[in-house]
Amino acid sequence: MIEIELFGCWGARHIASGTTINRIPHNGAGVSPIPIICRKLRDNGVAVDADTLSITREAKRVFKNDFTLGWWAEKQIRDSPKRRLQWEKFKPYEYEDDE
Repeated sequence: MIEIELFGCWGARHIASGTTINRIPHNGAGVSPIPIICRKLRDNGVAVDADTLSITREAKRVFKNDFTLGWWAEKQIRDSPKRRLQWEKFKPYEYEDDE
């Protein structure tokens, strides 16, 4: 199982590798660090469909069901002025990470 720990407002950390996202890029990449860190892990060679992803905050599970890293890497969550958060398929921009 691949473990992701959420911290603060926008932070996510991959426990095994120490890969960390501590803010959301301001280029329309979405409002959740989970898909962003999953794309970063996928790009670094972590197997996308080998294991499920466990997401925790303060040692408590965030989601009832676990999905694969590949499933999360293909998602994007955006704010909508008219509705609640929108889940959509990820559409890459020229430059996602402005670190």
